[in-house]
Amino acid sequence: MRLEAGDSDTSEDEDSPGKPPSTQELHRAPSERHGFLFGHNLNPSAPDLREFHPLPSQIPFLLDVFCESVHSIMPIVHFPTVAKIARDLRGSNMTSLTPANEALMFSIYYATITSMEEDDVSSHWKL
Repeated sequence: MRLEAGDSDTSEDEDSPGKPPSTQELHRAPSERHGFLFGHNLNPSAPDLREFHPLPSQIPFLLDVFCESVHSIMPIVHFPTVAKIARDLRGSNMTSLTPANEALMFSIYYATITSMEEDDVSSHWKL
């Protein structure tokens, strides 16, 4: 097929909703591409993630249990770095966490709690 003068190989209606998702992704900003996963970063009315962290007094206990129960069996993080991140949180009210470090900390909290017996969890936290 040959293009005539004035014709182009792109369609005028590329921004229409009916175009394939693969071409829509090319025109989106990186923050828009992963909005379905990280919508809390794009939605101003989303809850503050600091509300979901354990109390600062509970974090050392969680790290100790993580080190004994999870890290000793499967060392997947550099524990001195994680301990430094936790130390840096003490006076910052969780504001010093980068999104990556915050995800790491939530992963550690989750791994720790799931490694504990139900009675241990109940005795340390009122559920």
